[in-house]
Amino acid sequence: MNMTAISAKAIINCSLTQTEQQLISDTITRLGRAMMTESAHGYRAGSNETILAAAKRGVENYTKNSQSSSAIAIMDVILAANRDYNKQVAKNVERMRQLYPGLTIKQLAVMTKGAGTAKKFKDVWGHNDDKKFQTLKAVLAVFIPRLRNTDKPDEDFRVMSEWAANVQLPAMYQDPVGVLPNIGIATFQHLRMNFGANTVKPDRRVKEVLKREFNLRLSDEKSILVVERMAEIEKATPLLIDQIFVKYGSGHYRAHSDAVRSAVEGIVRNLKRMRMPAAQIAKVTGWSLNDIESVSHPAQELLATRKADL
Repeated sequence: MNMTAISAKAIINCSLTQTEQQLISDTITRLGRAMMTESAHGYRAGSNETILAAAKRGVENYTKNSQSSSAIAIMDVILAANRDYNKQVAKNVERMRQLYPGLTIKQLAVMTKGAGTAKKFKDVWGHNDDKKFQTLKAVLAVFIPRLRNTDKPDEDFRVMSEWAANVQLPAMYQDPVGVLPNIGIATFQHLRMNFGANTVKPDRRVKEVLKREFNLRLSDEKSILVVERMAEIEKATPLLIDQIFVKYGSGHYRAHSDAVRSAVEGIVRNLKRMRMPAAQIAKVTGWSLNDIESVSHPAQELLATRKADL
């Protein structure tokens, strides 16, 4: 038996045979035994670490930084969306942790207001991205009223953790964070996970592992359900399986996936230049609307470059 015989429906409905469950378990074990590579999310230079060991370390430390500064954790999540984390995000987040230890949500709100524009706020988080800047301000605006008169890191974490525990994915679009522009399911889940929710974020790496290793091409929602069921088979937490998939996907597919993504990105850019609707581009490429929106056509890139130089 191979993975082509196992359906997502059978996984979600818990109707797998013992043989099918063992095949899934064996595959996850193989991924966990693979070694971390330099491109893997969370790689430590000079280390000789398996993906499973790194994933366990990641789970143990997942909320540690959020407890130190929920404000920086929120920025970390927003910056990570549709970005190469190791190349474009990690260094800036680490720099912020060094410069602004214990930064609170209210203090960050004052900083965003003082900066006024994404270009000026680049000095704080290292990115001149107006869409992300507006998203950050919108997320902060949701939680500041819940903090009332407090302005302490531990109270920030308590309020954020309370939100993460009480909101559920099916109710995402009734949630004040879930309805915000530019907050997709992966970002929503990632934010919850940073504040204690034991779940899965269906980002590109997780979905790529599901496709390549399990022959499953799934929506964001079904990806979450499938990984949660796989965690039950492994008698592990969804967060641990998420971390195994993220580290394996980022560390072992990179050369191929980056080349493919670059080629598809060029196609998306040309179709946008031809004014094809995003929904049609999604059908042609299999990309999400969020991914398509993140690709600008040449005229937009030139305008953005000129604005950045002003």
